[in-house]
Amino acid sequence: MTKILVSPDNPEGLKLETVLDSLRGDLLRRCAHILDDHRPDAATVLRNNIEIMALLGQCLDKAHDSAKALTRLG
Repeated sequence: MTKILVSPDNPEGLKLETVLDSLRGDLLRRCAHILDDHRPDAATVLRNNIEIMALLGQCLDKAHDSAKALTRLG
């Protein structure tokens, strides 16, 4: 049973694409808070968050592909 994503058991759930996009937006907002912080740890966090956002973008592409395939399945 899913707790977050939409399913027959959870009709009020969210689409995977919505969750991933929301996460990516949250990370972007967090990055904005440390963008001008030049301490090494802040740079590490910023670099990691940028990489995570890129990976979330790849996940979004896969989720959209899956949604299209599910639509074709009916």
